[in-house]
Amino acid sequence: MTPSRWPRRLLAIAALVVLAAGAHLARTRLGLPTTIEGLRETVAALGWWGPAGLLAAMTLRQFLALPSALLLTAAGICFDLPTATALGATGLMLSAVLSFALARGVLRDWVAGREGSRARRLGAVIERVGPTVIALSTAHPLGLLTPLHWAAGLSRLRPRRFVWALALGAPVRAFAYALFGAALLDTASATFRTASIALAAGTLLVLAVGPLRRRIFGQV
Repeated sequence: MTPSRWPRRLLAIAALVVLAAGAHLARTRLGLPTTIEGLRETVAALGWWGPAGLLAAMTLRQFLALPSALLLTAAGICFDLPTATALGATGLMLSAVLSFALARGVLRDWVAGREGSRARRLGAVIERVGPTVIALSTAHPLGLLTPLHWAAGLSRLRPRRFVWALALGAPVRAFAYALFGAALLDTASATFRTASIALAAGTLLVLAVGPLRRRIFGQV
């Protein structure tokens, strides 16, 4: 690594350490909830800061070990559908960009020197298929997120193309889970049944189509 790259890499490593330490503190000292009901109560207790708190949790979810489905569904319960979709999509994008930036700043040079590593193979896949698989996987309710976004950072994919792919996929995923979350408020309603059927049908339909299934899951 050239000397000019050391400051950037050290800054990225420091950011990674701070994020990991902050996530550990949040989970152990602050009692961060890991259920939809717990998240709903926490967001309600934050008052005006509720949207910012949920957005922060979405952005740092990989360090907090919180699945995107949990947070996106909780957003649909806590807020109206447009707000939940906007928060969810923004959180997914921020989390993905953070993964991309850390992978490129901390790991890319190290991975480049390791022939045959899985991370390098994933990066090569991203370079081959381009941002299409990122958009599809981000949009699909069961598509890969964190591993794919870190792999994109290890590849030579341009940041602008990565962000555009996220912008296409993140709102779709956020809307689907937000709609399901909103429907959970009344599980006896027709809205809940419709949302559940639509989410399941969308998931199974894409999985049933061979080319799309391979694009979303088979490539990585």
